[in-house]
Amino acid sequence: MARIIPGDFVLFDPTRTAQVTLEDCLSHRTGLPRHEMSTGKGGENILRQITRNLRNLLMHNSLREEHEYCNEMFIAASYALEVVTGKRLSAFMKEALWQPLGMQHTYGGLREVREAGVSIAQGYSWSKFPSDSDWEHAELIEESALDAPERSGAGFVVSTANDYAKWLRAFLQPSTSPLTNDIVKNVWTARSILPSTDPSNIPFEGTLTYGLGWTCNQTYYALLGDDGNMALEKVEQFFLTRSRDQAENNNTARQRLYPDAPSIPRIPLTLATKEYAGTYRNIAYGPITLKPVRHGDDTSHTQFDSTTYLVCRTMQNHSLPRTFSFTHINAENWLVTNSTPAQQW
Repeated sequence: MARIIPGDFVLFDPTRTAQVTLEDCLSHRTGLPRHEMSTGKGGENILRQITRNLRNLLMHNSLREEHEYCNEMFIAASYALEVVTGKRLSAFMKEALWQPLGMQHTYGGLREVREAGVSIAQGYSWSKFPSDSDWEHAELIEESALDAPERSGAGFVVSTANDYAKWLRAFLQPSTSPLTNDIVKNVWTARSILPSTDPSNIPFEGTLTYGLGWTCNQTYYALLGDDGNMALEKVEQFFLTRSRDQAENNNTARQRLYPDAPSIPRIPLTLATKEYAGTYRNIAYGPITLKPVRHGDDTSHTQFDSTTYLVCRTMQNHSLPRTFSFTHINAENWLVTNSTPAQQW
């Protein structure tokens, strides 16, 4: 970031200034906390002013150590994009994304909405707080929409449900949009892990990670999404991707664990496959029986590259039924995968 906007992007710690990247800013892992009260209001060069004020803000965590939400870094990234392109963020977004996607009712802030002469949904607030003793008498009060151009890059887009659907479709069908498969994959790749105490984690099981402006909850399926809100408006976007089938999972694991292994075993096992079969006993796990299975004989809905492998099904002696499959990779190297019935359906 310091190379993109030198002199403007300066942090409290000089070493951190030289280390923080654009990717760090967009994945909330710079170590800077939410200094919301430091964000100025309006002005011709407000984005530059907010960015230059970063040098006065204290850090809370080490770089890339914790996920810590920070809108100021998104604002700084927005300013960097404007410096590089020589265009306002909304102008660049309109040219690069909104117009190609047919998003004709999406604007950068209320100023553009007013210039276009379009109406905006009415926002409301409650006249009382839920903690008030007379909360049951609370009424809805009309409120004016918040015009906050200084939130550029961190909450300034005004859009419609139809336009947002086009935006989400671009991620599902990147080949038909200005996006590419590599861009989508990069945006969704995890950069940080949200702590288990984070409110975003409460409804979900599994690990909640954060990519570039997107969260991802990965269990059997991947739940991808993000939300954002201003004073009176909020948008929440998410969709459920398909579960990778077992063959795809196995191929991914094989490439990661044995990247240089031949596609079929070249060095045979020391013993015949049937010699590895039998019942193994462990005081903690109990008896575990391995049986040799030839390709095509298995009924676990699991496909492998090898022609011969071992399979272990735990149905009677264990609480959760699982199938462990031992695929012969090469020599005495095996790939062991497991699945539950839910993953096999």
